[in-house]
Amino acid sequence: MRLLTRRMLLKGLLGSAFGLVGGYAFAAEPGFLLRLQSYAFTPPGWTPGLRLRIAVIADLHAGEPYMPLARIEHIVSATNDLKADVIVLLGDYVAGPGSGTGPFPQTNGRARCRALKPRSGFMPS
Repeated sequence: MRLLTRRMLLKGLLGSAFGLVGGYAFAAEPGFLLRLQSYAFTPPGWTPGLRLRIAVIADLHAGEPYMPLARIEHIVSATNDLKADVIVLLGDYVAGPGSGTGPFPQTNGRARCRALKPRSGFMPS
């Protein structure tokens, strides 16, 4: 029978910590957390009383298994619930090659994002 050494204990603790952090980063965070952040500011020269609601979606990284189509639909729905005048999509729409385990045609994510409904309409892309 081998006694537990300090080195073995530290290796076990560090391995467990990395496993928990990695598990959270790849399983819990993308699956459960949607961060909605509100900002209120008045640009110089802005017409008093004029309000403009802007919704910004960034870094979707659409691709299985970390950002499935159902998750994109949830983000689109939450964004539409904000009733924004303008919706801005900021880059990183699809995950890079080799980052997922299944096929994910770009048209699937694009079709889900077409359900966004800004109050002031869309600009053609």
